[in-house]
Amino acid sequence: MLLLILIVFVAAVILVISLVTRTKQIPIDDFQSSLPMTYQYDSRTSIANPEELEFYRALSIVVKGRDVIFTKVSAGDLMLPRKGLYSSGDRQRAYNKLSRKYVDFVLCDPITLEIRTLIQLDNDKKKTSNETKNYVEKAAKTAGLTTKRFCIEKSYDYDEIEKVLYGEHAMLNKMFATR
Repeated sequence: MLLLILIVFVAAVILVISLVTRTKQIPIDDFQSSLPMTYQYDSRTSIANPEELEFYRALSIVVKGRDVIFTKVSAGDLMLPRKGLYSSGDRQRAYNKLSRKYVDFVLCDPITLEIRTLIQLDNDKKKTSNETKNYVEKAAKTAGLTTKRFCIEKSYDYDEIEKVLYGEHAMLNKMFATR
């Protein structure tokens, strides 16, 4: 008799455990809510804010087809940690630090897309720390890239931008070409 009670008790425990651990059927609504959420977005009206757009317009006039202008480029797309210098972990950390930073404008050769000049805009509204600005400039210097910095203005002196980007000889060529 004791054996029969023990068997019934063990069977009851197994039944309870199987009922508790059984995978329950998920209703369709619950199934959809368990999928990764797809967020909803609005499109920006422009890739550039008004200050950047004003500089872009001035830059477009100054460049005159000598270079192609790219805007808001990840520094990680422009530079890589030097090969053979770091362990794989340090190399990845160096890349991650750089890839989170952006360059406002990049001038490239129109045929080869070789990087010629990185341009950063200084803007008090941006809340970009000097450490971030300096990190990109220091990285660019180690990579052999030229960086130019311009302050955001309401309007720009095209000749001054051209002089900074292309040097005095560009201004002289311009003067002699108009004569």
